[in-house]
Amino acid sequence: MPIYAFPEQQAVLGSSVSLPCEITAPGMSTDSVTLILWYRGDDISGAPIYSIDARSRNTPLESAKHFIADDYEGRAVFDISVRPALLKLGPIVDTDGGQYWCRVDFRWTRTTISSVLLSVVGMCPHSPAVDLLLMQ
Repeated sequence: MPIYAFPEQQAVLGSSVSLPCEITAPGMSTDSVTLILWYRGDDISGAPIYSIDARSRNTPLESAKHFIADDYEGRAVFDISVRPALLKLGPIVDTDGGQYWCRVDFRWTRTTISSVLLSVVGMCPHSPAVDLLLMQ
């Protein structure tokens, strides 16, 4: 199973962040995505925090149903129009930090996994370092 490890992302409390997920089938560009599952933490077998289900026959990914866990409702959007696709989170809360996993199932190609570590930093008033992070 191919695993794509993306660089660590940092976000300031109250800001937003975009977490990458590779949704292009390796070696078979014509294959289609059937299911995308986002997990947070060490257990990628539990309930996902975000999912897109295109397993119904002839359902294109663009019109597939999105499911969002209660903790992320109103704070998470998955943008599949860019590559890599991006899970956009915001506003960031202190419990958002940790390892994120994106599992992508294809119709014919093997499942792929993308991983990215999110570090959440607190807001310090008038801190030049925080101002730089916010400008990115």
